[in-house]
Amino acid sequence: MSTRRTFLLTVTGFLTSCSQNLKRKPSSIVDYFFPSSSNNSISNKGIKNLKEEYDLVIVGSGYGASVVAQRMSEEYPNSKICILERGKEFHPGDFPKNLTDMVSAVRSRINPNGLIDQTLGKDDESDLDIISANGLGGTSLINAAIAIRPTREVLLQNEWPKEIKDDVKTPSIGTLGAFEDYYQRAERKLESRSNQTSIELTPKSSIFGRAVKKLKVSVGFLTLNIKYSDNSEYSVDRGDCTMCGDCCSGCNVGAKNILPYNYLFQAKSNGCEIYTNAEVENISKTINGYEISVIDPTTMKMIKKSVQARNLVLGAGSRGSTSILLKSKKDGISLSSTLGTRLSLNADVMGFCYNGSEKTNAIGTGTSKRKFLAQGKVGPGISTYGNYRELNKEENLEKQFLLLEGSIPSPIAGAVATALARYSIQNKNKINFTEAQWQRVEKDKNIFSDSSKIEIDGALNYSTLFLACGHDASAGRYILDKDDKLKVIYKDVIKEEFYTVITDKMKAVSQKLGGLYLDNPRTAIFKDKMMATHPLGGCPMGNSHLDGVVNHKGQVFSSDGTIHEGLYVVDASIIPRSLGATPLLTITALAERICDKMIEDKIL
Repeated sequence: MSTRRTFLLTVTGFLTSCSQNLKRKPSSIVDYFFPSSSNNSISNKGIKNLKEEYDLVIVGSGYGASVVAQRMSEEYPNSKICILERGKEFHPGDFPKNLTDMVSAVRSRINPNGLIDQTLGKDDESDLDIISANGLGGTSLINAAIAIRPTREVLLQNEWPKEIKDDVKTPSIGTLGAFEDYYQRAERKLESRSNQTSIELTPKSSIFGRAVKKLKVSVGFLTLNIKYSDNSEYSVDRGDCTMCGDCCSGCNVGAKNILPYNYLFQAKSNGCEIYTNAEVENISKTINGYEISVIDPTTMKMIKKSVQARNLVLGAGSRGSTSILLKSKKDGISLSSTLGTRLSLNADVMGFCYNGSEKTNAIGTGTSKRKFLAQGKVGPGISTYGNYRELNKEENLEKQFLLLEGSIPSPIAGAVATALARYSIQNKNKINFTEAQWQRVEKDKNIFSDSSKIEIDGALNYSTLFLACGHDASAGRYILDKDDKLKVIYKDVIKEEFYTVITDKMKAVSQKLGGLYLDNPRTAIFKDKMMATHPLGGCPMGNSHLDGVVNHKGQVFSSDGTIHEGLYVVDASIIPRSLGATPLLTITALAERICDKMIEDKIL
């Protein structure tokens, strides 16, 4: 296990075990009594100021939770509403800048405020690892800010409740029926922007685009939640995008439109109370609603509080909300037998074209002016795609996907450069590089942790990172172990059709780029393991308790099919299948719809 984790860090920057060995002061009980302060904070640190009773408590602060907080606090300004977020609040400059920062950003028992949260599947039970964020704003902190919709066909699949499909079928100017309005609301609030003109000029985009077009595949440019110029409604103390490429390790410029800059900012302005370092251990039903047991994780769980809520919304993500309900079911709350099922990795596949024939400038420069001046604009972390959804629209869904190009964030670039260079040298007799390509490999072999030593003429800067999102069987599940810790169960996921379909196309594009195709090392070296950064399901929507945990309104079913009044789930866990698109926009749109239903039902 230690060897597996060590290599995972070397290539992707995620490592739990090493974080315990760094000489970096972890969060402690001292933080509870002497919390750090920031003039820009929108949250209260710790739980000591929590009230005993609320009209609405929202657990988590990702896309679904943030939408509920903003909408309900706006509709009911005199109600007592609060958000409970397990992690801390991050500001520009707080995100990792080097490998040491990245290692110490991994969340663990002694580092509860770590930015990177991971659940590693055990070899004999699961071939899937899950990576997500821990902090105010959830996954928005470290995602690529991609605002893209699924196709109409996906939203009409059998897994969705009848009411959702009926909305999509409603006559409308757009292809998604009544859902057009919800997606448009999400795009407005998240300030989704197109910047094709600038993106096309970046080498990593233009080189990838030319290679994809040679395969007769159309190229598209992503709409992203990024502030490119001073035209944001929420511009205070934020920078404009510098095209540094570090979106997925956290934006230290403040240009990415993370949730604290929009939905959460407005919720706070509306009077919603936001608490960080407020971890929910369990929930139970009462005569008047729900009792929530909350701890401050930075105090070794010594500081606890009990909060009463008339209404409770779980928005802690696929893992978080599912874990809370699994524990609640164990403690006696009646819930659907489908709880924990329909886990999907959204066909997340990563690959690599190493040391191609053209300089891609795909290495993130972060906030380093020296690196930026030497290399030039990288572009957003992910900006351009090959549209295999459109190309294969007459095929089954497993053949419909988006093939994306990405940058390598600067904190892990040195480690990636060294790992790939040494791998190539060790396998020199199997790799057909030119003399010029081998010279580039030599430049990268001894960099490791110091990304500042990366040469712009090294092999990594002639490489292209591939990512894809498509369709899997949604056949994974979550369970609790004997210690009530969440476990991921998904065997043989790599044997599903999507993996072969997607990697074959990555190999074809690599050939056009003139480089060596490599699978994600997590997959190729460690017993066919895959990583999910967009996990969906666990509390899937359904028509009844027989095929879902929640209904189309996000209301939680009991085991007899009745509804738990006032209990909702609103996050990625309710999406019952893969999307073939990054999920943030769909989660936000679904949350907007659920809020409309909450207001219609006058829950407050």
